[in-house]
Amino acid sequence: MYSHSTLVRCIPLLGYLTVFLLAAVTISLKYEAAKEHKLAYEKYEVYVTSAYYYNRSKSLGDASVALILVADFEFVESIEKINIIGENSTGTVIQTAQLHSIPPHKVCRWVPIFVTTPLLHNLKHLSVDLGISRVQIPFQLAITKKHNVVTCIAPLFANENWQLALISIHTYKHYGSHLHIYIRSMISPLFDLLRIYEKEGFITIDPWLRIKLSTISQKRFNPNLNVEFRNQAGAQTDCLLKYKESADFISFMDLDDILIPRLGSNYFEEFTSLFNSAPYASFIHYVKENVEVDAQKYAQDFNLYQMLSSIRYSQQTETGKMVTKPEYINYTWIHWPDNGLMPNYKVPSDINSITHLKKINLGMFSENGGTVELPYYEPSSGYRLYPTHLLEEKDRLTIEQEFQRIKNLTIDMNIFEELPPTFFYSPLIADCYERTFYSLHNQGLHYRMKCPGPERCYFPESPGLECQNAESIYSSADGELYNIHYHQRDHFELEDGCSR
Repeated sequence: MYSHSTLVRCIPLLGYLTVFLLAAVTISLKYEAAKEHKLAYEKYEVYVTSAYYYNRSKSLGDASVALILVADFEFVESIEKINIIGENSTGTVIQTAQLHSIPPHKVCRWVPIFVTTPLLHNLKHLSVDLGISRVQIPFQLAITKKHNVVTCIAPLFANENWQLALISIHTYKHYGSHLHIYIRSMISPLFDLLRIYEKEGFITIDPWLRIKLSTISQKRFNPNLNVEFRNQAGAQTDCLLKYKESADFISFMDLDDILIPRLGSNYFEEFTSLFNSAPYASFIHYVKENVEVDAQKYAQDFNLYQMLSSIRYSQQTETGKMVTKPEYINYTWIHWPDNGLMPNYKVPSDINSITHLKKINLGMFSENGGTVELPYYEPSSGYRLYPTHLLEEKDRLTIEQEFQRIKNLTIDMNIFEELPPTFFYSPLIADCYERTFYSLHNQGLHYRMKCPGPERCYFPESPGLECQNAESIYSSADGELYNIHYHQRDHFELEDGCSR
């Protein structure tokens, strides 16, 4: 990939000036057209989800920034480009950057938007031009610590299913992936347990915020009702940008998805094999195979060995998830990066698939359990020349031993004693999502669907049920055509009840 400076040097001076002037006139005309179009309407509201700076980047270019915004999809179509300003100790640069809508559809009015541009080395300040002023926004440095594989977990809200959390954390760790978990809200005992895993290096916990416009009451306008599934595409793109220069492979999963490698002893070997067999692919895509699984409902009795052994295939599939080399893509939707035109490799289910823990039966084991056989890999494709087990005996033994080690670390904290045997939020969420999305989707009644997400669910008050909710400090700045809203100092707050 040519650097920006190399490309500039390749253009003769006169040609460069001509191109520059034409571009400036074009941008000016588009800006004036957008300005005229917006005179009869309210200004656009634009929320900055995150911004990253790369002193070095194989795919974005050196001294580049990448931003994730959220706004009405008309903002992308009308404004098209925005001016980004970078400052360091020696100077200032202004670059015009293209707006890219991330979702491949317009089901929801508000969409995550990707923006990138080269700026300056050793960036000190990042600002967005508002026409009448500029606003400085916070940015992060992309992670540089090396990871072979990172798995990004979609944002969790009102989460209490500790059995799913434990099987996912230990499975991904065992097969060589670091887990990055976004949390909007979670019951306090489970959150405390995840902090232990974070301290042990298994996972990274990241607050995932509800969108708040500090100058507009949510009674007047709630953007969260208009963004798809708690801005899940924004979270996955955030995770991609965060590990863009440090991970060899990045996978995108839900908490109830586990992937057990079948083409090697770990994820790195399997992903390397698949990408080598499909060198044209920007990403590989695994289908989800639904399974049923048993688990103890009391945490003191919980046994991962038995839970893994109880997996039974339902012979039903769902839309899957993807794995990519982060230098190949810059942003992604929930299931794939674009409208399907990007070259990819769909992994046949007889080779491997995501084990989707669709149904969990709680309390199906006795306290001491018993010897259980290894489950077979039985995908719905039905093609198995030689029946094989889903995982090896040594793997489930090692996973259980590691779980017991972590459990022993918490003996004096009473964390496992506080994990609930029954769930308050999970049935409410399942019923809400079935009513507002899945039933309509499965019947093909897409015209009746509203923008899906937890904001359409009702949670009754739950005094005494403590949750950790993601919070931040929100700020806003007014512009000529659009207002910018951003956040800083993200954190968790202990409160009664979980936010949606």
